[in-house]
Amino acid sequence: FSSQSYTLYFKPINNMLLFQRYNLLGDFLNTYRMSLSYILDSQGKSVFDNLITFSISAEDYNSYKQNLSIDNNLTGFYLEYDVSESKQRAYMDQTGITKATTTHMHENTTDEHTTNEEAEFDFETFVRVSGDSLYLDQWLFKIAPYYLNGELHIYFWIINRMPNQLKLIAPKLDISIEDKVYKPLNDFLDIKPTLTILNADFDSNTLIVGQNDRARFILRYALPSMPQRFVLNTDGITTFQDVNVFVSELQYNSSFKR
Repeated sequence: FSSQSYTLYFKPINNMLLFQRYNLLGDFLNTYRMSLSYILDSQGKSVFDNLITFSISAEDYNSYKQNLSIDNNLTGFYLEYDVSESKQRAYMDQTGITKATTTHMHENTTDEHTTNEEAEFDFETFVRVSGDSLYLDQWLFKIAPYYLNGELHIYFWIINRMPNQLKLIAPKLDISIEDKVYKPLNDFLDIKPTLTILNADFDSNTLIVGQNDRARFILRYALPSMPQRFVLNTDGITTFQDVNVFVSELQYNSSFKR
């Protein structure tokens, strides 16, 4: 006779809307059910057929919802309409930070022979603002702020399809509320090991997002109270050559919804 102990960790998605927008799981439910059909005997048959139910008492669950609820205490912020796609596109074309060219092989037929020649075609830089997402050619930025438990959180999801790396500087990603400036409480220490090895050459306040990297992180800001609006300084988002990616700052409002 022998025995072994195993610990399984589950992260249930309890609120799909919060998960899709902020990567938050939402409040725990008061009841969960788990199947044990994956436990098999030597013939490959399930040992258990029934579901196991886990529940919390109504009193404890009500206390949890009152004191620790995310669903009931989160306030989201929305990007204001003054983000100009044309202005951003013109800036990107002027700086050439995402110059899009392609090499096309075509036939040049003469009486004597046929040759392949290379030709370059310029394409208009693609810029689109949709909800929390900003599509800048082959850079995708999802920036979704929310206020919870006395702090402003800004959830970033960045996908880089460009050969040119992105560079983020945490202290420069400050926010402004009227005439006061607040810097993030945290840095990029936890996420750096998951991205390009170039991050080893920079301190924890600097994040490099290489080609095909996907960076997902949250910056936190301590505020005296929940603001109605704030401005995010985008000087902390540049190319590897220190050229700003955004033409201007981003303004957010808690009562404005796109």
